[in-house]
Amino acid sequence: ISPQARTTPAGRGALRFVIGLRDPFDLAFSLWAFLSTLGQEGRRVELRMERALAAIERCSRPLFSDPLLLLRASPPELEAYRLCLDARPTSRQLFWVFGGLYGLHLLGWLRRGFSPSQFLFVRMASLPRAAADVPAIQKEFATFLGLSPPPADSAQSGVCLSATMITSKQVIVRAHNASVRDVKSAFRASPTARNLSAFFARHEALRTAIFERERVRVY
Repeated sequence: ISPQARTTPAGRGALRFVIGLRDPFDLAFSLWAFLSTLGQEGRRVELRMERALAAIERCSRPLFSDPLLLLRASPPELEAYRLCLDARPTSRQLFWVFGGLYGLHLLGWLRRGFSPSQFLFVRMASLPRAAADVPAIQKEFATFLGLSPPPADSAQSGVCLSATMITSKQVIVRAHNASVRDVKSAFRASPTARNLSAFFARHEALRTAIFERERVRVY
């Protein structure tokens, strides 16, 4: 993004954002698993997620318990909350789950003067799995970006039908001495995972409310 696009109303208004809408729980675990298999993460997943939740709760217990309160927060209140979340070491502890807080991020962009019409959220389940699925999403992107749809035969060549970065499920994670697949299965049954799922469910309620209120485009 150029400085002009960031700093002038005309530049900001011309920007368009396409955001992948992935299940927040899967996104958080996938980030941990990816870095673990690369050897860049050595902590157990339960510990990382527990610390992430605790860091967010320290910034505001009321907002941690009920993110819908953000809908009524004043600009200074929202800014103070974001500053707390973004400050180190808090940001380093919570980044495992931060990417999946779509409603919080969108609210911040809207408060900074961006319009809901500048955003297109794409559900992971909507990504094409076969060539026959491609024209619909191409048309959606073209309409959103103000472009002409590509030729119909473009769906048959040069189109990526998988946008997934795959982490091998059989790689052994040293912190658990188990495969990624087994770690995820065990983690899903843990109290930490239940707390994490409940936390994300509260933020999904916020996301849904913002999307409905602002009529955000979702494919």
